[in-house]
Amino acid sequence: KKLDSELTGLHPALQVDVVWALCVLRQAREAELRAVLRPELHGQFLEAKSPKDQGTLRKLLHVNASAQLEHPGYAGPCLPAAALVPGLSALDRKVTPLQKELQDTLKGLLGSSDRGSFAVPTQYGWVLDAEVLLDPDGQFLPLRNFVAPHLAPPSGSQPLPPGAKRLAFLRWEFPSYSSRSRDLLGRFALARRHVQAAGFLVVDVPYYEWLDLKSEWQKGAYLKDKMRKAVAEELAK
Repeated sequence: KKLDSELTGLHPALQVDVVWALCVLRQAREAELRAVLRPELHGQFLEAKSPKDQGTLRKLLHVNASAQLEHPGYAGPCLPAAALVPGLSALDRKVTPLQKELQDTLKGLLGSSDRGSFAVPTQYGWVLDAEVLLDPDGQFLPLRNFVAPHLAPPSGSQPLPPGAKRLAFLRWEFPSYSSRSRDLLGRFALARRHVQAAGFLVVDVPYYEWLDLKSEWQKGAYLKDKMRKAVAEELAK
């Protein structure tokens, strides 16, 4: 209660910073989520032009995702649908060598461009490096027409076939980790949690594993093995 009363006394951007940090720590309560997702507060950031305000809007998307994905009883308010549509800045980032190699290797495995999507912006404020669908036999399915509730706006009308799995590839570069450890920094751990909560099996691609792969064959075998393990872990639950 003390935090709730002090929160509303802060500058709006600071309120968002505090609640976002609580989401990272899994300590945000519904009252705090409501405080920053109410229209009176978030409205001033929806037309964000400055990099600082765009950063605040991105954090609001993450808070909104936490409310929807990690608080089953949350009844609102939420950000309006128009705010969930990714801006150009979400994809306007320099492609890293790891990102390019991951995309090229996966494209080689897919064999057809309709079986995967790359640099997929989601309504949760995170960008997936790649997305694929697997049937129960582990074969790639074309993505088109299948429901995609994670997109903004959601697309597709056809439900996933029984037993199909939606996989998200997330690459983790050197700056994704806390110093001298293999623990993801808070914002990246939050991204991973949200993607999982949205119904994806996560295929992690850490830089320190990828650097050990020298040939195209090794990289392809590595991704196949990662996908198999992600599915096996899900089936074992």
